[in-house]
Amino acid sequence: MALWNLSEAEIKQKLKIVTDEQARVNNIKKIQFSPLEPPSAEEGQKDISFLKEIELLLEVELGSTTLTLREVLNINEGDVITLSKMVGDTVDLAANDVWLARGEVLVINDVLGIRISSLNKE
Repeated sequence: MALWNLSEAEIKQKLKIVTDEQARVNNIKKIQFSPLEPPSAEEGQKDISFLKEIELLLEVELGSTTLTLREVLNINEGDVITLSKMVGDTVDLAANDVWLARGEVLVINDVLGIRISSLNKE
């Protein structure tokens, strides 16, 4: 028997498609899903406080200079190498090689530091 010679009812029977009338007679209930709702803001937030203890490598390039190989080979303990940055100059702060902030070089009680002037908020 060719499929194109079958009636719609015969096709449904062969495909085991249940009509609404058959479902009512056999007490078959259609599945009903509750409506989907987006999660509330509280449900979407996860506790990530444990991440606060991860250590990051912070780096600041306090300057650079160019030396010849002869000058590098002649460096001794106690020598001073002059860099391109001075106290008050702007430097970049990176965390794990990602630019984080820009700041100003300070000296506080003979210790170098940076006063943050702008943050990368991306």
